[in-house]
Amino acid sequence: MAGSPVTKLHRRLKTSWEESAYPTNRIDYSAITHLTLSHWLTNANGSIQTSDWDGSSCTSVVNAAHAAGVKVIMMLGGSDDSNFGTAANPTNVANLVVSIASKITACNLDGVDLDWETNINNTNFIALASALRIAHPGFIITAPVDPTVNPASLAASLATYCDHVSMMSYGNANTGGGWQSWYFSALSGDGTTHPDSVSKFVSSWIGAGVPASKLGIGLGFYAVGWTSPVTGALQSTAGTQIAFGEIPYGWPLSLGGGVLSCYYNQSGGKYAFDASPALNTEPSTPPAQPQISSTSGLTNSTCSSSPVSWVTFEDEASIGAKMNYANANSVGGVIIWLLQEGATDPNTGRNPLLDKVKLGLLQQGPAPDPQVASVNGTLQGGSTLVATGLSTSLGQVDIRWWNGTTTSFDAGVGDYGDYGLPSEYYIEASTNGSTWVSLQHVTSNTINAGQLATDFTGKGYTQVRLRVVSIVGSNAGQGLLTVNSAPNNIADSYLLMGDSITSNCWEAATNAFPTEQLGTQIHAAKSTRFPIVTMAGIPGLTSASPLATTPYSKPVIQQWLSNFPAVKFVGLSYGTNDANGGISAATYCSNMQSMVQYVIAAGKTPIIPTIVASPSSAVQSNAPAMNACLATLKQNYPAIISGPDLWSLFSGHSTSDGWFLDDLHPSLGTGCTALQNAWTNAMISAEYPQQ
Repeated sequence: MAGSPVTKLHRRLKTSWEESAYPTNRIDYSAITHLTLSHWLTNANGSIQTSDWDGSSCTSVVNAAHAAGVKVIMMLGGSDDSNFGTAANPTNVANLVVSIASKITACNLDGVDLDWETNINNTNFIALASALRIAHPGFIITAPVDPTVNPASLAASLATYCDHVSMMSYGNANTGGGWQSWYFSALSGDGTTHPDSVSKFVSSWIGAGVPASKLGIGLGFYAVGWTSPVTGALQSTAGTQIAFGEIPYGWPLSLGGGVLSCYYNQSGGKYAFDASPALNTEPSTPPAQPQISSTSGLTNSTCSSSPVSWVTFEDEASIGAKMNYANANSVGGVIIWLLQEGATDPNTGRNPLLDKVKLGLLQQGPAPDPQVASVNGTLQGGSTLVATGLSTSLGQVDIRWWNGTTTSFDAGVGDYGDYGLPSEYYIEASTNGSTWVSLQHVTSNTINAGQLATDFTGKGYTQVRLRVVSIVGSNAGQGLLTVNSAPNNIADSYLLMGDSITSNCWEAATNAFPTEQLGTQIHAAKSTRFPIVTMAGIPGLTSASPLATTPYSKPVIQQWLSNFPAVKFVGLSYGTNDANGGISAATYCSNMQSMVQYVIAAGKTPIIPTIVASPSSAVQSNAPAMNACLATLKQNYPAIISGPDLWSLFSGHSTSDGWFLDDLHPSLGTGCTALQNAWTNAMISAEYPQQ
């Protein structure tokens, strides 16, 4: 990280109803330094109106944030505050300062965010900040400002009295004569007819005297949608309309919909990440922004009443680019509007955009999910695995079971012998070991693992068990049951999909009672990390197999992703059987792209290694073109994490030196150990750089 930038992130909650999308007890407080509660409105006389945050709702959030070392401030104003100008005039400003202090004291807050957006009077704005600083020098005072306003006239002066002055550099949607369509929040690439970019604003603000350490870049966790005829950037805006000015990035359709659920990976839509210099720009640099375009228009009544031809937004890749820029320019941090709009699952607290901010600015990976119980034993009809000794103070937990003696992850897709594979089972909890409460009941099961995210807050549970009613076949097997505490969110969780190399090297290679290797090795290297990993290898699979609709009447990969909602990282290790079977590189790459789209649409992050350099002559001939195609795929979808380079690792090795079991498979000893270590090192480098 260049210099020593202080990360300043603000979570702004509109009203309490958005708790359903992102409960406050799911916030990863280790990802933020400041939490801004939105919002309170002014009265013309300088008093402050009652907000949904007054009372117990404020107290519960403040207590949790303070316990995590996070400061909490109130947002005053906003675009809907028509009284701010009068409340902050010379006649009423003293009363306003008193009113602000009263609210801060009542809610045990740490300061105020002055969000004056309507009928701004620069002189009075600066005077308000000055009066607050003089009257309450210990308050945190921040101010978000329209970045297009001359910074010398407002932002630079506010910086004298404010701890942070941030630019609301998001939500761009210029329309009208003379303008061209432009990205939601371009990093660079601004020009005469599309004059907005983060780098332009940052340069302008610092040049006007705003200290870089006090400057925050604005990130919008939402999207802007355009109607025809605009289908991309740098097009005439004549005849177009803004179909929506703010739709969340991550929300499922059940909560009103978001980019991922409404428009990403939909028929007729095309995703692209613009990392190339824009045409006719000043200067000629890339916007680093994603887009979804559709010539026919995407229609989703839940999300928009008009067909949408262009959606521009932030995703993991664009935020990663902005974090790199912030570090390189020693920018103080970022503000986020709105934090909960990045959430993809209220049950797990999944927020991939926040995770990317945390990784980029703080060099911190997912929130730790410490393992609090683990038990192994025999799996057969009527057997149970019971995890005991749980603390009664546990909140959200992740319960995982794994049958490590069944070769195939899903016997319904590829059956290679069943050993203790539960066909019907319960996940149950108890306060005393005698009375059990069902948390999950699964029937007709064919998968050799399971994961359940649930909340134990106030339940007093001290035990969890996997109770097997029946198994597939008659052969007993061995199983593992673990419980991990996830007090903020569940993000340190993996599903490693692949073929027989995956099933061999992550399962058979342990050669004893099943022990999960990737999470164990990462924990050994990074003692504060507790990755939750599920192996999902099935022998014989090609890249086309997870896209087949048998036996689930939908793509198999969709079913697997829905079975593991708490998973964040999804390994896609396919290609050996494609190469050995003479599948064309174009077909292989198309299949891999489809899987990447399914993973991202599910709010998860794909990981793709290169294909193992197996000694097979067909693999040696065909795989290089496939690996080259993977490199292009990673350029087109920069949210993909590059897994280990298994081609380079295994090149030159064979059965003669003990690295391979046969022409296709690494040996269960030397070869698989090398593969496991390569995966561990790749993930530590990508996701746990400073832990």
